[in-house]
Amino acid sequence: MAKDFMSVYKKRYDPKAEGFGSPSDWKKAFKQRMSSDEAKRIVKDQSPFEILEVEVGSAFDVVRKAFRRLAMLYHPDKHPGKEKEATEKMQKIIAAYTLLKEKFGKK
Repeated sequence: MAKDFMSVYKKRYDPKAEGFGSPSDWKKAFKQRMSSDEAKRIVKDQSPFEILEVEVGSAFDVVRKAFRRLAMLYHPDKHPGKEKEATEKMQKIIAAYTLLKEKFGKK
């Protein structure tokens, strides 16, 4: 019988360690979204297209691929010692994606 992610996660997770708490708390935190007001505050004067390094007017598929590529590149876990800078960059990337997702009418 194949094991799903959550069953393995529940066995290995130490609830006393820092993190999101129980697996259900982790799932809730994962599903939270950034509000458009917060995204506008983070992006400020830059264009969301510029932040995601795509051309203005690109299709949503191009935007989504750019978001995923940049998220993997600038994820704070991949930059030990520079977590603060990586976190700020990731917030901008997520904010830009949030605004463009709303523009394209995606949920």
